Amino acid sequence: MSFKLKQTEKVQSGVRRIATEQIDKAIREVEDDSLPRHEVIHQVRKRCKKVRGLVRLVRPALGKAYHEANVLFRDAARPLSELRDAKSMVGTCDDLMNYFEGKVDRSIFESIRSSLKQDLSDINDRKIGERLSEFRDTMLESKKMVKDWALSDSGFDAIEGGFIKTYERASDRLSDAKDDRDSHLLHQFRKRTKYHWYHLRLLQDIWPPIMKSYRDAAKELSDLLGDEHDYAVLRQTILNDPEVLNEHKNVEVFVALLDARRRRLANRAITIAERLFASSGDVAAGRIEKIWDVWRTKTV
Repeated sequence: MSFKLKQTEKVQSGVRRIATEQIDKAIREVEDDSLPRHEVIHQVRKRCKKVRGLVRLVRPALGKAYHEANVLFRDAARPLSELRDAKSMVGTCDDLMNYFEGKVDRSIFESIRSSLKQDLSDINDRKIGERLSEFRDTMLESKKMVKDWALSDSGFDAIEGGFIKTYERASDRLSDAKDDRDSHLLHQFRKRTKYHWYHLRLLQDIWPPIMKSYRDAAKELSDLLGDEHDYAVLRQTILNDPEVLNEHKNVEVFVALLDARRRRLANRAITIAERLFASSGDVAAGRIEKIWDVWRTKTV
């Protein structure tokens, strides 16, 4: 089953099913010794984010269980971030060099990349194994919680409040980010955008051609903001490294390249976001509800 609600199932059943599928996939990925550990961490962190996006869609109807679920899956993924961040920094450095290929001599930045590679090497396999084992135990325990989830509403009523809340929070964060292209504000906007993207994926079958266009726009927006955040984190990582700062001139040039790339990413993201969040949350939800009602009552 994919990450989407089905036409004939009750929303409560669908939410339980989707959460259980994501948890089971995460457990299997941890147990699969053939997968590289960094790939496992990348995948299981995505599973947790998907579940958090799922419960946000039914947040008002889920009641107190929402907070418990959100905290559990947030905290389960958090200890795994260290390896992801270290791996990401090396990849982001390479992406930056590839973007400016032919315009700069990448060899002068090799010491910066070597320092980032060392940070990755310093994270030992034993620590990774222990954290993944703890994560697996948490996932096994979480399945019991999912079985007890009960929604106070059904049909579109069960998802309307969560859809609007997430949409409007994203819209508010967009306003903040437009006024000040600060990386922290862009990152806050990105988190809300990603939850909205998950909601569009969950609802993708209500009218596939139309929902796909919204879903793809939200995905592109999330990716652009994610890249901007990675560059911002790389910038801070470098400026906090005394050894790297010894090469003062090279660091200045590298940071200037980072900032130029971040500005372009942010500008492109804002252009897409202004269209994606052009209406109010009520209007957006009302449009979805009308399509939902047709989808639930008629078989194409």
